[in-house]
Amino acid sequence: MAWGMGHLTLGDRRGWSLLLLQVAWLVSLIASALAWLGSDRWLLVFGLASGYLAVWTLQAVHAYRRAVQAGAPAEGATRILLIAPISVVIITLIFLIGGRVSTPGATFERYVHAWTTGDAATAASLFAEPVSEDELVHAWRIDGERLAARLADTVGSGPVGTTLPGSELSLGSIRFEYPPDAFSDPLRTNVDLLIVEDVRIRSTVLGIFPATVQETRVVARAGRATLRREAVGPPLPLLPAAGVWRIERIEID
Repeated sequence: MAWGMGHLTLGDRRGWSLLLLQVAWLVSLIASALAWLGSDRWLLVFGLASGYLAVWTLQAVHAYRRAVQAGAPAEGATRILLIAPISVVIITLIFLIGGRVSTPGATFERYVHAWTTGDAATAASLFAEPVSEDELVHAWRIDGERLAARLADTVGSGPVGTTLPGSELSLGSIRFEYPPDAFSDPLRTNVDLLIVEDVRIRSTVLGIFPATVQETRVVARAGRATLRREAVGPPLPLLPAAGVWRIERIEID
């Protein structure tokens, strides 16, 4: 587990350098994960973790080869393969956790999932300003009623989809999209809530055989969410500060 131990066993004093490098690398990796794993700089954490695993493997292979050249029995090489499952677990965790609020889309997707599952605690953590879980539950009930009314007035009951808790509203007729000017401001953006409907359009195959094509059309805008980027963690040399996207407000028309 400790870098350089194999080299020190062989009398190679460079093993101390590897041991010190491991400590420094681990401290950097843990500090960067705490500061940037959820931000738009999460790939730096991925790079540090990948480099750590690569050096761990290479120094172990180098020590094993030195030992064999020195006359040690050529056995125990398979123990190096134990690094593989550890690497898979670490890289998988980084990809599952990293960047969860690194883009407006990722943040709003988490919010919608929290809304549909009634997870007010997770949703509250996504707002730029503090909001209580009770306030969110109350807002969800009102917004669900407004969306349901707009949906009924516009396209009827709509297709079957995920039903919001506390209402009969199905998200099957709601689409979330960036407006054309969404990224004109690098620190603030919008996501539109659009009411859509599926329509069948008469067409032909090869200009001869009649056919119908199903198409999804936007009927009206039902609301808009505004998100803003907030700097997190220490500044980086030659790079902008790491940031996360938080919800500023959600308005239902």
